[in-house]
This record gives sequence, C-alpha cells and structure tokens, in this order.
Amino acid sequence: MKVAPKYYKPILGNLSAKNDAKYWNKAVEYYEKGRLRDTLHNIINYCDPYALKRFRDSDQIAIPHGSTVLNVAIREGYIQIIAPFVRLGDGNMTPLLRQINEINFSVLTTSQIQLHNNELFFYYQTPMEACEPSKIYDVFHEICIQADYYDDIFVEELGAERFREPEVRHFSKGQQKTLWKDFNDIIKELDAYIDYLRDERSFAVALDAAVMTLMKLDCVLAPQGKLRSDIEKQISSGLQKGQLSDAEKLTEIMDALHKLRSEYDEARFQKAMYIPSFFISVRTPVALARVQEILRNDYTNAEKEIAHDRFVSGFYYLAFGIYNLLYRYSPPVKVEEALNHALKKVSGKKWPEAARNLHGFVQKVMLMTK
Repeated sequence: MKVAPKYYKPILGNLSAKNDAKYWNKAVEYYEKGRLRDTLHNIINYCDPYALKRFRDSDQIAIPHGSTVLNVAIREGYIQIIAPFVRLGDGNMTPLLRQINEINFSVLTTSQIQLHNNELFFYYQTPMEACEPSKIYDVFHEICIQADYYDDIFVEELGAERFREPEVRHFSKGQQKTLWKDFNDIIKELDAYIDYLRDERSFAVALDAAVMTLMKLDCVLAPQGKLRSDIEKQISSGLQKGQLSDAEKLTEIMDALHKLRSEYDEARFQKAMYIPSFFISVRTPVALARVQEILRNDYTNAEKEIAHDRFVSGFYYLAFGIYNLLYRYSPPVKVEEALNHALKKVSGKKWPEAARNLHGFVQKVMLMTK
C-alpha cells in the first residue's frame, strides 16, 4: 500500500450543527438578570429556533427527538424534563433492568431513567434558579443522545417496545446504492491497509487506522439505529486503555467489524439508512479555539513523524485527529469544509505527498484566528 486511503464524501454533506450563537448569548444574559423563563426559552431556541413555535403549549413544550419526546415543563418554581424511553416487553426483562441500573450509575451524569407502570423514561428536575444555560443544555443533550443510542439496543436485543416510531426522511434509490457501495468499499479498503501495517509490524498505527475508519464510516454514511450503536461501541472499545496489546486490540476490533459486516445484508443495512428528525445535534458544537485544542496533540505528533520521514504514521496521526473531531464535534462550517477539502486533496496520493500536504492543510486551520 503505497498511497493514502480514498476520500468518501459524507452523504449528508456538511455535518455542522445549525446552532445560532445569538440565542446562547441571550440565554446567558437573561440568566444573569434572573429572567429564568427567557433563559430556558433561549436555550431551546439555541438547539432549534423553530421548536418553541411548533411545540409550545403555555409553560409546557413537547419536542420530538428521534423515537422519544422531550417534555419540558415549568411547575411550582421547578423545571421538569421527562422523556419516554421504551416499554417493557412480555418476556424476561431482568437483563434489561440490569442494563438500566448500569446506565444510571455509570453513563448518566444529570438525568436518571425511572420505571413506572412498565414504562421507562428519562427524568430530571431542578429549581428554576439553577437553570444555568450550560447545565440545562447538557441535560437536553444527555437525554436526547442516550435515548437515541440505547433505544434500538433495548428493542432489538432485550425485547423492549418503542413508545413511538421516529419521524424520518429516506434517501433516494441512487443514494441508497451509493451508501451500500461505500460501506463495503471502506471496509474492504481497511482490510488491505491493516494487512499492510501488520506486515510492517506497525500495530499502533494499524489500531489508529481501524478506529479512524470506524469514525469515517459514521461521518460518511450517517447510519442510524443499531448499526450506529454497533459502530460507536467498537470505537469506544478501540479507544479504551486496558491490558490488551495494540496487536490484540486490533484483532478484536477487526473481528468485530467483520462480524458486523456479515450481520448486515443490503436489506438490513438500508433499514439503518435514514435521516431522523432531531431536536439536538449528536455532535457537540465547538468554537475555533476548541477545534485547535482538539487537533493540537495529533498535529504535533504528526509533525515529529514527518520530520523523521515516517510518513505513514504522520498521515494517520493527522487523519485520525480530523475524523475524531468530525465524529464527536460540530466545528464551524469553514473548518469542516477546510478539513474535508484537505482529505479529498490527499486521497490516493503517495505517503510522503499525502502526509506533507495534509499537515499543511491542518496547519492552516491551526493558524486561523476567526
């Protein structure tokens, strides 16, 4: 393998969240002035400027997000947030309830999942005086993202039932064909690079390449449902520090990826390909300074590798940093466009050219001031 991996255009194009900073600034201003209802309303507007107009009823608002509904109400001086999750099925629900306990204690940091009349729901309540914007945004984000992540797992693997089907838009036949082809081609290409890097005994680089490619699948395909949960699970596994060596962890991830590929024929794959209606972006919005902070470590390591003519590892430091950013966060539009342009320009180039040029593109982002 003498050239860098191929670039694949994200099916949804620009993934940046459409948050309008003016609403966030208003929320902060109103909170400092003690105008707490206005604070809450502008936090909601920051997430979706149309939500209040479409879903508000007096001091209550019911905002759809995927298969859940975020019910936000002001009652007796408290903000109460309730979001239905799943219903218990007719079978043995003990494994599901054990999983709920684990999520409550090890995943959730603001809300909790509660059980009432065989129905599971996310719950959060706080005094109005405590509705600091970052805190309430974090609650919205946690509930929406975790509900969307776990509902498919609980339905498909643990026998739960949905409260509601999500509102979705479907891709065209041509787009579906492209998605299926890209899914297979990206995995096939990764296999070739892993074989090459294993032969070179570059297990740490190979592990980065595998995790980066999982992030790439998420960015390019924008999968939903259990497929997205399965991909996220393997990304988390690949990034966890443990007792396994890089070579052992690489084998574990590649075996899981091949198993995943075998489980998804085209029909099942296409069921996970749709555009959901979301209130809040799965990717956290970040400003330019935070983007530069996120990229800095991989950028610095790549610079050292390239200086010593280690172009393959230098390239993967940079590519991993970019896909890690785009997978987790929503950077400013100009940054996302610049990074996708960079990846496209070095696609299929020989390692020295690809590494040096990608470093140059990322350097421009690191030197941006606005």
